[in-house]
Amino acid sequence: MPRRSWMFGRARKLEMALVTPPARRVAWGDDAPPIRAPRKEAMPFHALEFAFAAIDHLAPVEAKLRRRRKSLADQAARAADSVALNLAEGSSRIGLDRLDLFRKADGSARELTAALRIALSRGYITAADYAAVDAPLDRVRAILWRMTRG
Repeated sequence: MPRRSWMFGRARKLEMALVTPPARRVAWGDDAPPIRAPRKEAMPFHALEFAFAAIDHLAPVEAKLRRRRKSLADQAARAADSVALNLAEGSSRIGLDRLDLFRKADGSARELTAALRIALSRGYITAADYAAVDAPLDRVRAILWRMTRG
């Protein structure tokens, strides 16, 4: 393994001098630990963001559906909530537990699609209502397909 060059040490000291305030350098000398910048927000989890978009678009459709068939509206709402909740929980898990939660989210997304297609075929909602919810939901299903079969 090659030895690190002398420039590495100089570059590190220069970096430390740039991020360490002068008062701390006086007290600590050249070995002053740098002050860490505040942590940035985590990168957005796109599947979860699309799930929230589907829930946003589902709200007026659900109200329309609830007037015609309450049980189907309840099931669609629970399926939409389940997609988002399983994605949120799975994003912080590792291993097979994570994969299992993503598969459950995929199943719930497909359940929501089936509920919307039933509502469309029975005339409870319009094609525009279906398309508004299905567009972000389709992105969720595509991301989950890749995550569970990749």
